[in-house]
Amino acid sequence: MSIRKRLASFNDRWSLDFFTPLDMAIAGFSYTGIEDSVKCDQCNSIILNWQQSDNPLQKHIGLSPNCPFINRVVITFDGRLKTFHNWPLSFLRPDDIAEAGFYYLGHEDHVKCIECYKIFVNWQLDDNPLQEHILRSPNCSFINKFVLTVSGRVKTFHNWPVNFIRPGDTVEAGLYYLGIEDRVKCIECKTEIFGWTEGSNPLQKHILHSPNCSFIKKIVLTVSGRVKTFHNWPVNFLRPDNLAEAGFFYTGIGHQVKCFKCLVYIDTWQRGVVPTTEHMRYSPLCTYVRGNREIFDVCGSFSADDILNSIETKKIVDLLDSGGIVVKLNHVMNKYGHMSSIYARMRTFVGCVGTFKQDINTLCEAGFFYDGDGQTDFVTCFCCTIRLNKWEDADEPWIKHVKWSKTCAYVILNKGKYFVDQVLGVDNHGIECNQLELFNLIAKRESTYILGTTMKILTSKKQISRLRFPKPLIGKNQQYFSQELNTNSVPDCMECKICFKGEIKVIFVPCSHALACIECALTITQCPICRHPFSKLIRIYLPTDKKNYEDHQLQPCSSKISFSDKLNPMLCKTCRNEDMSAVFLPCKHVYNCIKCAEKMDECPICAENVFAFVHFFL
Repeated sequence: MSIRKRLASFNDRWSLDFFTPLDMAIAGFSYTGIEDSVKCDQCNSIILNWQQSDNPLQKHIGLSPNCPFINRVVITFDGRLKTFHNWPLSFLRPDDIAEAGFYYLGHEDHVKCIECYKIFVNWQLDDNPLQEHILRSPNCSFINKFVLTVSGRVKTFHNWPVNFIRPGDTVEAGLYYLGIEDRVKCIECKTEIFGWTEGSNPLQKHILHSPNCSFIKKIVLTVSGRVKTFHNWPVNFLRPDNLAEAGFFYTGIGHQVKCFKCLVYIDTWQRGVVPTTEHMRYSPLCTYVRGNREIFDVCGSFSADDILNSIETKKIVDLLDSGGIVVKLNHVMNKYGHMSSIYARMRTFVGCVGTFKQDINTLCEAGFFYDGDGQTDFVTCFCCTIRLNKWEDADEPWIKHVKWSKTCAYVILNKGKYFVDQVLGVDNHGIECNQLELFNLIAKRESTYILGTTMKILTSKKQISRLRFPKPLIGKNQQYFSQELNTNSVPDCMECKICFKGEIKVIFVPCSHALACIECALTITQCPICRHPFSKLIRIYLPTDKKNYEDHQLQPCSSKISFSDKLNPMLCKTCRNEDMSAVFLPCKHVYNCIKCAEKMDECPICAENVFAFVHFFL
C-alpha cells in the first residue's frame, strides 16, 4: 500500500494530536478506524494505546523487526537514521552507526545490521561501529559492498597502529583494515596481509601475497598503475617508467618483472638493454609488445621460426613447472621465516601435546608450527601460511597439507609432485604424457634455456622419440625420493651452507648454485654466492650415503687419482676427475659430471631412463 493510500485511511475519528496521520503513514501504518489503533498491511501488526514519548517507526521495528516495510525503510542511510529516536549513548553518533549499516531497535543500545541481521549490543566508549561490524561479521554483504569504494575503505582505518604505512596507500592497493593489530584484507581476493615492516609498500606486498588477484590485474592494466609497483626497484640503470611502458610491473622479488598481458617473467637484466626489445625476445607472441600486429608477420623483427621457437620454449617452461621439476616460489618468507627450522616449530608445541592425536614430529616435518591458545588445535605452515584446525584422529599431516594447499613449495620440494598428484587423485596417464611431451621438446634442440634465465637444460643422447614410460615408472622412484638420511651421515661438503645442519637439496634458478637445504632456501630471496635473486628451485638428490663414502676409503687408490681426490664425495662417481654437476631428469638424482652424464642412458642410482639433465654448481 502506498503512503498516499495509508494517509487517506485516517478519517475524522483519528484523535491523537501528538502524532499526525502523516507520522503514522510514514512509519508504515494505516488507520483501522477504531480509537488509536493502526495496522501495517505488510506484517499485519496492530498497535494501539500510543504514548506521547513513542516513536511510530521505532514501535513498528520493536513489534515486527522482520517486517518487509521496515526492511525497505532501513536500506537507505536516511531511513536508518530515523530509527535513532531517544538513542541513549552520547559517545556514539547515530550517523556513524547508520553509516556502518545499523538501525536502532529502540531498546537500550541494541542495533541490527540490514544485511547480516546480526544484533550488536553493549557498546563501549572506544568502539568504532564500522570496525565492530567488520570484526564480528567479516563476511557481511553490507561490509563487502561498503569497502568497494576508496572512501569506504578509508573509513575502516580507525586507530590504524602502523604509523609508517599511510592508510591512503593501503586503500589504493585495494586493502581495508580489519581492526585487529595490523591486519588488512583485499576487497577482491580476500587475502589477509599483516606483519608490516618499515619500508613495506602495500601494493607490492599485495602483489607478493596474491599475484593473481583481480584487483591487481586491473591496476597493472595501465602504465601509471604499473609504475606504482616499482617501489624499491633495485636496478638503477633501468627506469621504472620504461619498464612499465614495455608492459612490465615489478613483482617485488629481486630483479623480476612480469608482463601484465602474456605473463612472461624476466629477472636477468644487463646494462644497455631496451625493455621492449627484451620483451619481444622472450615473448614475441605477446600482443601488447607487438602492438596487436598479426602474429606471424615474417617481415617484422621476428620470423615464424623465431615465434615457433618461443612457443616451444614457453611450453617447456610450463611443463617443467606443472611437472614439479621446477618449483615456483609463490610465497615470500617474512613473518614466519623464523619458523623455517624444524626445531623452532617443535618448540611451539610445548604444553599442547595432548591436543593432537597426530605425532608432533610429523606435524613439524610437514611444515606446521602451533598457532593456537593451548586449548585449540590450530597449526600454520611456515611456507604457504595455510592455517588448519579440526584435526581428526585419522588425519595425516602431509596429506591434509596437500588437500588444503596443493601449491605449497615446501610440500612439493619435500614430498615430490607425484605425492601431491596421488593425494589429489590426478590421473597418472596424463602426467606421463606431459613428461613425454616435455622431453621430446627438449630433444628437438641441443640445449634449452629456462625462459627468462641463463640456466640450461640439456638433452641426453638417448632417442627420446622411441621411449615410452612404463606404468610403474613414476611410483617406483618414490622409494628413492622418500629416503631420508640421518643428518650425521651427510659429509661436511654437502651440508647446507646456511644452517650447516641439513643437506643440500635444491638448486637456485636461474644461477644454478646448489648450497642450501629446503628450509633455508625458502627463507631467502638471493643466492648467497652470487647475490642473484631467484624465484624458483629445483629439488635434487645428492649421493650422500655415508656407508658408500666409507667403502671408498677401503678401496685401493690408482696412481692417477690421489687418495684425497678418491675420498672427495663431490667428485663424479664415474670418472672421479670432475665435480658432480649434472641433475638427471626426471629422477633428479646427482651422480656425474656433465661429460659423463651425456653418456648415460639410465640413472646409476634408480635405473630410470635419463632423458635430460640440468647443469648446476656445487
